[in-house]
Amino acid sequence: LNSDGSHSNTGSSSSPQPTVTLRLENVLNAQYHGEISIGGQQFKAIYDTGSFDVLVLSKLCQGCRETWRAPAYDSQASQSFRPGNGKVTSLLYGSGTIEARQDMESLSLGTLTSPFKSKDVPFWQVVGHNLPFLNTELGGQFSVIAGLCYPKHVPAEFAVGTSDATLVDRLSIESFAFCLPSASSSPGFLTVGPLQALLTSSDHFLAVPVATKSHWAVHVDNVAFGFTSLDDVCNPSCAALIDSGSSMLLVPPAVMAAFERYVPAAALPFRCEGISKLPDLVLKIGGHRIVLPPTAYMVEDASYPGGAGACLPAMRAVDRPSGLGPLWS
Repeated sequence: LNSDGSHSNTGSSSSPQPTVTLRLENVLNAQYHGEISIGGQQFKAIYDTGSFDVLVLSKLCQGCRETWRAPAYDSQASQSFRPGNGKVTSLLYGSGTIEARQDMESLSLGTLTSPFKSKDVPFWQVVGHNLPFLNTELGGQFSVIAGLCYPKHVPAEFAVGTSDATLVDRLSIESFAFCLPSASSSPGFLTVGPLQALLTSSDHFLAVPVATKSHWAVHVDNVAFGFTSLDDVCNPSCAALIDSGSSMLLVPPAVMAAFERYVPAAALPFRCEGISKLPDLVLKIGGHRIVLPPTAYMVEDASYPGGAGACLPAMRAVDRPSGLGPLWS
């Protein structure tokens, strides 16, 4: 992904950017955590193409420590911290809100030795939240959400802090790419730098234009389960967020209803050995036919009675309209 929305390296820098690759820890095949340094303190971060901001668990959040087990940022242990106005703001997420204050801090992508670093990066210190997800095993293992959004400045309709600068802008990131292997428990990789000459030569590379000025979003022109086209879902189109921070596939309700014709809710959990009998989920994105086999939208859940072999859908119905039609993520 290029910060100007194109798929070729069009940066105007007079000298070539370095290339840095971060190993992303695979957590339960549902999240990927990479290193980040904030104020000289090292944390695990979710690098999130669906977010505008940098959020960090803070020692200011007294109630967080009961369930959020990851290390917390401490401004008193930093020599580069610069306070903002101290105002606490509510930030809305899909399942609740986070209370946070915006300050400034030095930040490095990866470790302190990274060439992608900057002083006075705007970030939010989490001082409270009501997100049930953060009380789970999966939610309590990272300290930072690092937004790698499309624009270089937070759009006015989404800006809530005193600074609208984004991480992509402050670190002068011109291009980046995620590699998330399909093999179970395999680590992922985030590579920042001029990669497109290599990527575009691959037979697996597909170029899809960014459809908005505010998000990494693309047009979805059609959707089908197997050979059954769901013509009414994306009529005339849908929008899909390319969201590296999401653990599930969020789909329009009509898509979930079509899935339940094959696997009724009363039949869950589904026996994993029967997955091969389920149809492919087929999307037409930017003129390309993208096929998601059942192994991409079903996930094994050993916590269910019977243990291994019990599968659940890795997607959830969300009714979220957009200027391009129903929203996927």
